[in-house]
Amino acid sequence: KTILSLPAISALNLSYNRIPSVPKGLSRLRRLRILSLRGNLITELPKNWHRLQYLRKLDLSMNRIASVPDNLRTLVALRDFRLSFNDLPASEEAYWEERSAKGDSASGSQNTLGIGG
Repeated sequence: KTILSLPAISALNLSYNRIPSVPKGLSRLRRLRILSLRGNLITELPKNWHRLQYLRKLDLSMNRIASVPDNLRTLVALRDFRLSFNDLPASEEAYWEERSAKGDSASGSQNTLGIGG
């Protein structure tokens, strides 16, 4: 089985796995609410993440990301977006920190899958 064969998954933790890129097809996990890719080797983000309309928490800190696709701004449910310790321009990092600070934290039970780390 692959992660993509679990469409009801709502939380996914792939932190600290030395992943060089975001797994292909991740945007098919439409019920995903929490995603952590913290501490990997990711340099760029997919442009199709606008499909993750239920995503509330996204942790991409401690990677090598240099820019964030504009369509991530359309994720209205996103309340906690962590990007610290990347290669982002200070203005872009500040925008996302400010937006995240205005949000509220996610709560409730999740179907969680954590791999490695």
